[in-house]
Amino acid sequence: MFQEKVEVKNMRGGVGSVLIEKASSNMMNCKMYARITILPSSSIGMHIHENDEEMVYVLSGKGQAYVNGELFDIFTGTYHHARQGNQHSIINNTNENLVILAVINE
Repeated sequence: MFQEKVEVKNMRGGVGSVLIEKASSNMMNCKMYARITILPSSSIGMHIHENDEEMVYVLSGKGQAYVNGELFDIFTGTYHHARQGNQHSIINNTNENLVILAVINE
């Protein structure tokens, strides 16, 4: 199902490292989904979803998300949606891993 974990440094201009396990999807409108582990004091940098949208569900841990300039606390069980045209970033400002499920839709 998920591919092997790959470490990505400074993902989308962020700091530190994330571990990504991608999976392709044959579900309608779903391009890809991934389990992403954002290591302590690391982030996924600010980026815009020009031709797709991303739904993010927090599997474990806590941190913060910027969505269109607004800062939100995120933690296990929370969700945010970066719609087409939105920009967002995710920050792990803790000493524990932040694990998310990211679903990219067309």
